[in-house]
Amino acid sequence: MPRVLKVLFFTVVVIGFGVLAASCGNGHAQYRIVNGIAGSAYNTGVDIQMNGATVFTSVAFRSTEPGSSASYSKIAAGSETLEVFPAGDAGDANAQIITSTVNLDDNTQLPQYTIVLTGSTSSNLAASVFTDNNYTIPTSGNAAFRVINASPSTSSTGGVDVYIVPPGVVLSGLSPTVSGLAFSSNAATASSYVDVGVPTGGTLYVYVTAPGGKGQFGYPFPQSVGGLTGGQSIRTIVLTDYPGATLPPDLLVLTDVN
Repeated sequence: MPRVLKVLFFTVVVIGFGVLAASCGNGHAQYRIVNGIAGSAYNTGVDIQMNGATVFTSVAFRSTEPGSSASYSKIAAGSETLEVFPAGDAGDANAQIITSTVNLDDNTQLPQYTIVLTGSTSSNLAASVFTDNNYTIPTSGNAAFRVINASPSTSSTGGVDVYIVPPGVVLSGLSPTVSGLAFSSNAATASSYVDVGVPTGGTLYVYVTAPGGKGQFGYPFPQSVGGLTGGQSIRTIVLTDYPGATLPPDLLVLTDVN
């Protein structure tokens, strides 16, 4: 092969390899944001900026952006500046209620993150970042669940136990699916992903109690996390304070993989 053609062939191969490498790790991450700020001072919602640009406005309490709990926004991977303002005050430095540096790297197979805003008053507002494992699909007949405790009021109870069970199951004698999940130092905490068998009909129910309490609190549970027919779904359950920053905590189910 003539030297010119060899050089041209090598160049094409290098470019092709570069394109392949870029497609495998393109320097981007995906994120979604949950507004778990329960204080009445922010009952009109919040505006959110990333790196100085307004990305979401008037995000209501217990709402997820972008759009739905199964959607993500794309951003250049790396260290990001997250700023939160009362609705209508985006960009007003004097009105800012949260500023946080969040790391959204692209070092996983599918770099997706859930950012949860928590708190109720100006002294306990925070943003917690969790890496989503949406590429490890449960085995057939199972669904995977992760629980995020973003309910500051559960600090007074020592956290929560969470039961994810088929309809009609009595909790007495059962061990929690997730046990003793505490809210820690103004920051939400998350359990690991837990596989749960999906019964015929695809419906599971969630019960939340005080640790070891099974029937305590009089929570308005169970709540269905239906739509699991066939299993192999992944869900994130976010616990927030009840509106007005009180117990019992409320439940928000996010669809990671349907």
